[in-house]
Amino acid sequence: EMAKELAASGAAAGVDVPGSFALPFGSFERALAEDTESRAQLDAAVRAIESSTTASERRDALAHAREIIATQLVCPSGLEAPLTRAAKTLNADADMERVWDAVCGVWASKWTERAWLSRKACGISDADLNVAVLLMELVDAEYAFVLHTANPVTGDADQVFGELCV
Repeated sequence: EMAKELAASGAAAGVDVPGSFALPFGSFERALAEDTESRAQLDAAVRAIESSTTASERRDALAHAREIIATQLVCPSGLEAPLTRAAKTLNADADMERVWDAVCGVWASKWTERAWLSRKACGISDADLNVAVLLMELVDAEYAFVLHTANPVTGDADQVFGELCV
């Protein structure tokens, strides 16, 4: 859709828009609802994070939460086939195990120390943060960018916010 919009605007000269697909907000929570063993282990890990009394204890508990998601979470039965099909549209050699590992890695990042401390500083509970996952093909580029159609901080739709990487 972005490629079509850029072409229609005439602004797309020399701009490659990589193929992509997304797992929307709530996908992680649905996966946990189906994998009750991982859900119970993650709940216990989150309680350990909250009750930690030292930075070292907190880091260990955060690492344990990430490990549960990254190594134990089972792909929901209804997600594997569509996820495999979507991944194959980006790369014919896509391996479902690697794709699932990448998805879980994004979800596990919710419990990095930086993310956890930032949430606490802003008063955002773990339950109030949902993570979407965007999987996209890699393209050779001199510059890469992300454009938000509204200011992500204020929500102002009259402001476009962009991030550029060389």
